Amino acid sequence: MSNNTQEIILNVQEHLQKVDNAEVGDLDDRLIDQLISLVTIDKSVYENKELIKELLVIVVKVLHNTSIDIDFNKLIELLDGLLSSLDFESVVELFKLSSIVEALNSPNENLQILALKVSSKANPPDIISNTEIVPKIIHLLATKESSIKVVNEVEKALGALVRGELIRRRLLSDSVISVLSNMKSSKDTTLKTRLLDLVVQMLPFVKEDELPDGLYLFSDFTTDNDILYTLSLIQFYTQIIEIVDSTLNKQWLLQKVLPEVQLIGKLYFERHDNPNVEYFALTDISLFFKKLSFVSPETFKPIDQSFIKLTHNDNFLLSSINPSYLAIAYPTLLKGIRLTADTVPVFRNLISDESSFHLIQPEITTEKLQRLSYLEFVAVLNKLSQFQYSAKYLLQNLPQIMNKLLQGGNVIEPESFQLRKDTIEKLLAYPDEDLSVWKEALVGEQYKLTHGAPMKIQSLVHDGTI
Repeated sequence: MSNNTQEIILNVQEHLQKVDNAEVGDLDDRLIDQLISLVTIDKSVYENKELIKELLVIVVKVLHNTSIDIDFNKLIELLDGLLSSLDFESVVELFKLSSIVEALNSPNENLQILALKVSSKANPPDIISNTEIVPKIIHLLATKESSIKVVNEVEKALGALVRGELIRRRLLSDSVISVLSNMKSSKDTTLKTRLLDLVVQMLPFVKEDELPDGLYLFSDFTTDNDILYTLSLIQFYTQIIEIVDSTLNKQWLLQKVLPEVQLIGKLYFERHDNPNVEYFALTDISLFFKKLSFVSPETFKPIDQSFIKLTHNDNFLLSSINPSYLAIAYPTLLKGIRLTADTVPVFRNLISDESSFHLIQPEITTEKLQRLSYLEFVAVLNKLSQFQYSAKYLLQNLPQIMNKLLQGGNVIEPESFQLRKDTIEKLLAYPDEDLSVWKEALVGEQYKLTHGAPMKIQSLVHDGTI
């Protein structure tokens, strides 16, 4: 630790002591920010553990002080930075487990946040499984009056702790499950939404039937006409589909939520009868359909057939749903889609699967591409360049389009420039037999894009990789 760093720490200690004694009325934000930056980027700060512990003691003392009126957020930010690089043993030397429970019971929000931050440091998490810490954390979650700041820290702490097997057993105990069940049966959608966030954290780790079905099966998506709650439920089931996709042996979970999948489909089908759904929920529902179509096309199919029934007007869904599924379920529809500015996202999606690409390929013509704005034009080419089957079509069947791509040296708009550069680089990744007559021009253009000037002849000769 440098002398300068030590001096800053000592200055902060002295300043916080004055704050605690009410000798100064406000925190010196500049001084605190200076130390926050130091503890974040300079790990040598922690070489003198005794000094850091002394600093933590005064920080905690100020957090306990209810008689002063300061911006505690800045102090909590400093605490967060200090704790982030300390091991749990060092933390427990300062904060006894009994003190953590007391802080969680305290009406002082700052102490609650302090206790939650310390709890999340438990390593391994199971080290605190036999304490009252987990039940107290759940109590804070189930208390409607808990502030957003506290609830955010609760979710962070539980997200870290739930990885411990003994912690999960505690969360699945009858007493905790009873609290969670009360949250679900509550008429308060805020509490229900908090429950959703906790269940999503638990589901990747639990086995079938460990978690009561009732905690993640919700049959009413429009409670009290609360659209925010409706959105939370749709996002919750989207996350469940993601868990099924990313976690081994979770197909049972998909089977469990099939009734809810049906309800979301019905919500979409009846959207015209519910203005809130029609105006605010369609994006989230569409993202749910997208995820389901990729993770389980066989589950998505009956939902599509019963509730979606795609038409050529459904550009958002056509641009997001699994193109492989679309090629099988809607070949005639895909063949009839016209390439326009409005359908560029649709074509980009359909290009990404070989079977759907072959259905739309006749529409990807020089004439149609030339009609697009340059950004739209290069967006389509960029997607064509991502796959060998579509890159071959571009290289071998669209010479005028290749010339336009290569002659775009005056393009300076950032997004168009980057897409064009990325397209050229992707094309150059293919074998020489695919590039054929275009290789030299592509190499030269890539050089210009990278170096800002044309390639000299000797560069071509000297560089054996070209």
